[in-house]
Amino acid sequence: MDTYTISLQTLTAVVCGNEEKVIAASTPKPTVCPEKYEKIGDTCYHFALDFSRTWDEAREYCHPLGGDLAVIHDCTHFGALVRHIHMTSKLNRTFGRCPLGTDVRSTRPFCRRPICQEVPDLFSYWVGGTDRGDEGSWFWIDGLPMAMGVPFWGEVQGVPEPGGGTDQNCAQLNKADRYYIHDGQCDKHAYTICQYGVEEKQILDKYL
Repeated sequence: MDTYTISLQTLTAVVCGNEEKVIAASTPKPTVCPEKYEKIGDTCYHFALDFSRTWDEAREYCHPLGGDLAVIHDCTHFGALVRHIHMTSKLNRTFGRCPLGTDVRSTRPFCRRPICQEVPDLFSYWVGGTDRGDEGSWFWIDGLPMAMGVPFWGEVQGVPEPGGGTDQNCAQLNKADRYYIHDGQCDKHAYTICQYGVEEKQILDKYL
């Protein structure tokens, strides 16, 4: 694994709701997606719905396809990804639709996305976030810190995620919470979202 270095000049400030998030443009944006991937916004994703997998198995599945588990650095990508999960015809479902920006929990900031009706999937979806290296310090597998709190992370009975402690160290889009991010047990099974071109990087010392 190479040492991941990044300067402030490569960081891009993104306004997400009322909070400013800082992301890095470290993953190239392809113009055409390779086989098995589909373009959602400016990013190529592959949804593996054939089998449920553990978090590590999901990563192993993505690697031969030229990617890794999806990383979500801003509201634009988060909203597009969740919209696709809810509304794509590839899931062979029929969903209710509502205007962009509608959220049943209207008191919470959120990435603009329609979430009128819960999708009747069997599983949540693994994404590439973890705090395995340092409990409570959540990073994406590309080496960048995860934005915490709203509008990305969900809640359980009013208690903000992540809340699983040392037993839940892998990030998932949780089906029971309309695909907001939750921490989950890494050895449990979920669907896989691969993102093309994501490379694992070492966590920057300055973030620790």
